[in-house]
Amino acid sequence: MHLRALHHLKNNIFNFLTFKKKLTPLCKIAFKYDTDKGKHRYTYYYHKLFKDSRKKSINILELGIYKGHSIKMWDEYFEKGNIYCLDHLSPENPLTENIIFNENTIQELENHSPKISAYICSQNEEDSLNTIFKSLSFDFIVDDASHFQKESLQSLGILFKKLNKGGIYIIEDMCTLWGFQTGSNWGQKFNTNKKEWLDHFLNTGELYDAKLFSDTIHYVLMNFIETNLFYSEYLSEVDNEYLTENIDYIEIINSPQERELEIHDNFNVPREPASVGSTLTAGSLAIIRKK
Repeated sequence: MHLRALHHLKNNIFNFLTFKKKLTPLCKIAFKYDTDKGKHRYTYYYHKLFKDSRKKSINILELGIYKGHSIKMWDEYFEKGNIYCLDHLSPENPLTENIIFNENTIQELENHSPKISAYICSQNEEDSLNTIFKSLSFDFIVDDASHFQKESLQSLGILFKKLNKGGIYIIEDMCTLWGFQTGSNWGQKFNTNKKEWLDHFLNTGELYDAKLFSDTIHYVLMNFIETNLFYSEYLSEVDNEYLTENIDYIEIINSPQERELEIHDNFNVPREPASVGSTLTAGSLAIIRKK
């Protein structure tokens, strides 16, 4: 067996055995509906955050529907909860024509449960969002939509106002941990291909400066953690001030980050360690609580 394949096999076996000991009720429901929130272990953290509300009449909004698997998960988990969700019919990635959401899923979800309300809408269409949710507020909001920097930050600016006091807003998969920008297509302004990125490291001994990624979700949220000031160039002054004044805290949980093994092993490019105590196997979670 190839050394790299053996390395990943050992890691996968270890991760599976470790995770099996930590399966929560939500993890089990996630596997039932085949949503990757389970295998990525997001559900381990979601259960810790949401378990006290499981039998309460809460409102949860998920941005991003895809095939509706996680929506069905929420519906089963929150016994008395109202489940709201939305997605759009445009290509997932503006660089491709790949459309991954089918509007027939809307009807399927609403037939699945009377507690589910599904809508066709882009995550950053402010007028449409304010119209659809005019008389609603939410206890929990989960952004698993485009993962693009501008759209995700705009959603936060729009929908944080719809979050109840003490509510939780979560952004999944920020996709731009700045040290590993090797040709990512997740919408940040500064981009580079892997060769340029590696050449820069070999010539300077350093990864690119984090400030080059100041428009990204990761940079903006880390800046708030360090300064208690929220600023995104994609938001208005009013929205930035609102977030500064109303965010209680932000916690970012990362999985271990690495690229091809030969980059790390042959060129000594550092790996990004997981957050302390993290059980995530992929991606990241940004947990934002409202005052």
